[in-house]
Amino acid sequence: MHPSIAFRSLRGTTLATVRPLLLAAFLASCSNAPTTPGGLTTTLTATDTVPVNATRPDSSKFVPAPPGEKVPNSYIVTTLDGQPAAVVAERMARATGGTVRHVIGNLPGFALDLAQESMVDSLLVSAEVVRVSEGRKVYSGSVGAGAVPTVQTKVRWNLDTIDSRTFARDSTYRYVENASNVPVYVIDTGINPDHTEFGDRILWGTDVTKEKKFAGRTDTHGHGTLVASVIGGTTTGVAKTVKMIPVRSQVGDKGNDADLAEAMDWVIDHNKGYAVANISLYISGGNDNIDKMIRRMAADGITTVVGAGNHDESACEGSPAREPQAITVSAVDMDGDRALLSTGKRVNYGTCVDVWAPGDSVYAAKAADDDGYVWAQGTSAAAPHVAAVAWLVLGEEGNEASARHISDVITSSATTGYLNVNGPDKFLYAPRSVAWISGPAEVGAAGSYTWRGSAWGGYSITYKWEVSTDDGDTWSAAGTDDRYTRSFNDDEEYTFLLRLTATNDFDEKPSRTWEISVDTGCGRPPCPGASVRRSR
Repeated sequence: MHPSIAFRSLRGTTLATVRPLLLAAFLASCSNAPTTPGGLTTTLTATDTVPVNATRPDSSKFVPAPPGEKVPNSYIVTTLDGQPAAVVAERMARATGGTVRHVIGNLPGFALDLAQESMVDSLLVSAEVVRVSEGRKVYSGSVGAGAVPTVQTKVRWNLDTIDSRTFARDSTYRYVENASNVPVYVIDTGINPDHTEFGDRILWGTDVTKEKKFAGRTDTHGHGTLVASVIGGTTTGVAKTVKMIPVRSQVGDKGNDADLAEAMDWVIDHNKGYAVANISLYISGGNDNIDKMIRRMAADGITTVVGAGNHDESACEGSPAREPQAITVSAVDMDGDRALLSTGKRVNYGTCVDVWAPGDSVYAAKAADDDGYVWAQGTSAAAPHVAAVAWLVLGEEGNEASARHISDVITSSATTGYLNVNGPDKFLYAPRSVAWISGPAEVGAAGSYTWRGSAWGGYSITYKWEVSTDDGDTWSAAGTDDRYTRSFNDDEEYTFLLRLTATNDFDEKPSRTWEISVDTGCGRPPCPGASVRRSR
């Protein structure tokens, strides 16, 4: 008997009765299929190689969506690493009668739509499947609510404060911007390329939604356009010359995790070298697949900036905000308080937030009007400020810097002491001046070691190195080159502080201090310098 005939004849029976009988019918129809040495059937048909080596589905593979967050009949199926996801997707589609929405090669896995949710069991019995996750809603937000030092005057409060070390406003925005062809990927609702804020800087991207419109160069909702204008609008943006690539992953306020994962997969496949991506989207309850895709992007040289979410909960409760390899951004208002939304909720908070940025009364481009504007709020407006700064940092680093390095620069150079928030006291600073040290943090053997200094901000920069061996009580001059070299002998054990101060055209003097631990094999205490404390 053919399995489809058996199924039609069993309509009206309970699901508990159908499943074992249906499985038996499958096995009967495949009596000539190859078997393993133990006699277990390895295929359902001549072409479908889905192992059925268990009479019951493996429920431990199933990841349900939280209440109210499920996208009906939609699933993300994670497959084994090293296995061609497209091949597995094709087999599973035939076995379940489902439709493959996306193949997500970098997960690896695929998004599958099922006409009947009972067919999930056919996925859970397969040894080729690692995890089956119910489709999840993805939230954006509502709409309507050489280096050259440059100054923009008469600016709005958001640009005015991110160039200040005192959270003060003087109606100007000072910034340094190098010409760069490195793009920022805007994973969102698309971008209106004809808005006057963008000129010709909106490149061709993609649309992974069912609409498949204009390679992402359209925005019927407005969220993506306002995000892009905060990143790189001529008057509204932090980075005035950045080129942006729209990656359209949803159409309205709510999308789904399958399209978001596919959008991230597209970015990885099309990225060349180092880049920045902005995802002002949030999945409440967390999502392992999206978190994994963030890690894949970081491994590919992409710094990903994400919104912390607007649910008035810990950012650690959602994705991709909870993923450590993303830069997670929450929003503050003009007073440095957590931004209050038109919904009556405040933005997310907590230890998973890396930095705070303006997210209230942010002036941004309106998608529906080529020269119109809206007021934006929430973490959707805050995150693009940081994405733009990440792009500026990447440019100053010669367009070669890891996601970890860019995150370190942004968080360590943030302004402190002016916020009233539940989370790290770090307000975004658009660094027109930064000093940075690279080199060994530990000296473990005798020899010569070199630390390199770097800084940017203006046409000319001077350096000053200093060393302290008494925990910073006194400092000794150690050179004025862009690097510091020091030799170490055997049997030394102590800690010293190394400080770099850079002076630039803005007459600013950013500094960076490193603590260097030295232990070159001392075996006869007391060792030289042993009385010096090992931590600051």
